[in-house]
Amino acid sequence: MKQVVRRVIDNKGSVQVEEVPIPKIGTYDVLIDVRFSAISSGTEMSTLNKTLPELVRQTLADPWMRQAVKNVMASGGVLGTADRVHDELIAYRLIGYSGAGVVLEVGSGVAGISVGDEVAFSGQGHAEVVRASRNQVVPIPRGVRLEDASFATVGAIALQGVRRAQVQLGETVAVVGLGLIGQLAFQLAQAAGARCIGIEPNPARRELARTLGIHELVEPGGAEAVGRVLQLTGGMGADRVLICASGDNPAIANDALKMCRAQGRVTVLGIVPMELERMPFFRRELDFVFSRAYGPGPFDVDWESGRREYPEQYVRWDAKRNMQAFLGQVEAGRVKVEPLITGTFPVQRAQAAYDAVYAGASMASLLAYEPFEGDLARARRVDTKSSLWIRPLKRSAVQVGLIGCGNFTRSVLLPELNLVRAAKIHAIAAQTGVNAKPMAEKYGAKYITTDDDELLADKEIDAVIIATRHHLHAALAKKALEAGKHVLVEKPMAMTAAEAVAIHDRATASGLHLVVGHNRRYAPLTRRLLASRPAGPAMMHYTVNIKPLPAEHWTLNPTEGGGRLLGESDHFVDMLNLFSASAPESVAAVVLRQGDQETHASCDFTVVIHYENGSCGTLLYTDLGHASFPRERLEVFCGGAVLRLEDYGRAELLGGKGWREKGKVRMGHAEELANFVEAILGKAEPIGRASDGLSATLVVQAAMTALGSPGGMIPVCADGRATGGDD
Repeated sequence: MKQVVRRVIDNKGSVQVEEVPIPKIGTYDVLIDVRFSAISSGTEMSTLNKTLPELVRQTLADPWMRQAVKNVMASGGVLGTADRVHDELIAYRLIGYSGAGVVLEVGSGVAGISVGDEVAFSGQGHAEVVRASRNQVVPIPRGVRLEDASFATVGAIALQGVRRAQVQLGETVAVVGLGLIGQLAFQLAQAAGARCIGIEPNPARRELARTLGIHELVEPGGAEAVGRVLQLTGGMGADRVLICASGDNPAIANDALKMCRAQGRVTVLGIVPMELERMPFFRRELDFVFSRAYGPGPFDVDWESGRREYPEQYVRWDAKRNMQAFLGQVEAGRVKVEPLITGTFPVQRAQAAYDAVYAGASMASLLAYEPFEGDLARARRVDTKSSLWIRPLKRSAVQVGLIGCGNFTRSVLLPELNLVRAAKIHAIAAQTGVNAKPMAEKYGAKYITTDDDELLADKEIDAVIIATRHHLHAALAKKALEAGKHVLVEKPMAMTAAEAVAIHDRATASGLHLVVGHNRRYAPLTRRLLASRPAGPAMMHYTVNIKPLPAEHWTLNPTEGGGRLLGESDHFVDMLNLFSASAPESVAAVVLRQGDQETHASCDFTVVIHYENGSCGTLLYTDLGHASFPRERLEVFCGGAVLRLEDYGRAELLGGKGWREKGKVRMGHAEELANFVEAILGKAEPIGRASDGLSATLVVQAAMTALGSPGGMIPVCADGRATGGDD
């Protein structure tokens, strides 16, 4: 299918139309044959206007990001860093978020939507076929054209702004900016019984608003515009002001304050500087609020995925219900969309549509699509072109399929796997083809697919690397083993102890090589320190100093990521297990919760592990530190010696024939992939085994259980029974 994308490296306003696979739906998804999608003159153009220098400035403003760049430079060198930067520049980025079409498929968890229904959708890019969750899809009322319904999300943005403004019957509302959002906002405010004054510099937009029935129009111009609004309101000022304009002039927001009545409310829907004057606030006791997106729901991973719905008794107007309400106003004739559409272009001519918007000749253009008439199963695979520079393939190469094509796959796994002489990247499976296609072409993969079952059924593939979000690891590893594939599954091995035990037992019984992506045990400095470790029990301490994560980060989501203790700490537990030279026996854990934080949302915890040989290991994981401190530090005290490792670029042995080494940061990813492939070919002993992955997983599961037993040690059992893994 055809998908409209953009790249950072392209000129401002430039887009591309690419052939990518049709997405595969899940339980709460709807597959839609798109007929029209709307191009917004505001939101989308602000996205297309972002340039590489702007992204660089954003990066350099963050001290943690500066440190991350240094780490990449240290591990990859100039050429490696340049290659990763290039990948980010050429990566496809979705654009578009509002459209309408006909339902092709419906997930088992979706109610009220059937195949063949006409629906509007949100949050998906411009494409011939899209997958949207049940919370992002609404039926189109009879009598509403598909063209008009394709603006449902844009209309919901305007409606959410009107709601945030708390517009009431009989009030006067000043609408600053009569672009697409402004035109819809004033119609909605007037439908609610308000009297609207439009402030807009463009004569054509003022005339359009006049034909749509706006009550008053004012040309912007500082004191004159403010004075005119005051005059039209008998000197009182507007009850509500909606800032629907975008620009870099601080006067936009400050003039809005001055034209608002005492104890009125100014609501920002557009993008304007916030260099606000104090006195208008003080003198008028103004409320100044922002309207984000199209209602509650977006930015909530569980809502966007359809796993969670908001009860209307408590969230009366979420984003979905705002879309429905907007379409209801269109159906009733209170809001007119058709006059706002200034052009309709076939998707093949998407660039012409954007050029019209970019040049200011179009307020809102539509992309049009032909009905889908192909075979859905076949459309979920797209064969790719191989790059000319891909190295020659050895006959003994292991054919590898990758499932998941997120940042880690693109920046680490693919470039490192491509350097393994005995491996060939055969195919990539991902939820969409947007990330996968440029990578597949770069590394010579035969095809990309949105159906992991197709990849697992491919008899040419010998091994599978699983790099999806955490909650999918266990099921995919199980299916891959059942399909007879060797498996490298990124951490965590599974989200429960029972799943981890089942995967381990399946791999052991089948004789297939399964390893968890604990790359640090493969790092050159890890191997050198391990060889230097004296015999006997050890006292160990591993410190992890991470950058604070936003609360909405997917790894902190209880379903997809599980939190940092469940989804991240096994990296470091595996290192403690490795240097203990023993099996873990019991575990204690404490977590620091800030405010009413739940366990999965905390990034501050300590885990203490006792081992059968008497060794003891402590993991301190925190986001309360400073970027100048090492991200990771391991200290091992054993047999009269001290072993220390910092960020996998610096290590030393104190005692005996001590040594110190400092050099290139090598986290072990390259060595891990090489050993995985060589072990499959029988040319090397595995450095990591399924039993190692299981051991780390059981320790983490025991730590999760220990959080409910402060001060107590939770035993680690090989079958996972003591860890509460069946919960």
